Amino acid sequence: MERRLAWLRAFSHAVQVQLQATSSAFAEEIDKLARLPERLRKSGTDAEEV
Repeated sequence: MERRLAWLRAFSHAVQVQLQATSSAFAEEIDKLARLPERLRKSGTDAEEV
């Protein structure tokens, strides 16, 4: 029982780390998309042309 509990703790920690990394990467991509119209305005390109 103790070995199973230790395994579950380790597995839970690994899942937590992976979810946090995925969440951070997703947030960065969302930030890039949010800045996209700003870059289009600076370059003088309309969003319809992209």
